[in-house]
Amino acid sequence: MTMHEIHANGSMNVAAELARLRGEMSTGFAEIKGQLGMIAQTQNTQSADIGDLQNRVAALEARRWPIGPLAAVSGVVSAVVAGAAFLVGR
Repeated sequence: MTMHEIHANGSMNVAAELARLRGEMSTGFAEIKGQLGMIAQTQNTQSADIGDLQNRVAALEARRWPIGPLAAVSGVVSAVVAGAAFLVGR
């Protein structure tokens, strides 16, 4: 083999290897792009779910009983009943 043939063969191998690497890079970038698209879609779905849950929690909070005032009213009613029972029992 002459130097020219070795050089030509080496250049051809380098060109083929570069073409293969370009193909692998393109494939890898396409896979990453697809995965990022899926992540973005999942994030959008989760954002919608979080918004729905926030609305449901707000609706539940609006319908809850006010514990503090309810306890105060219950205490007053209990005191009145106890006072009435004491007065009747005399």
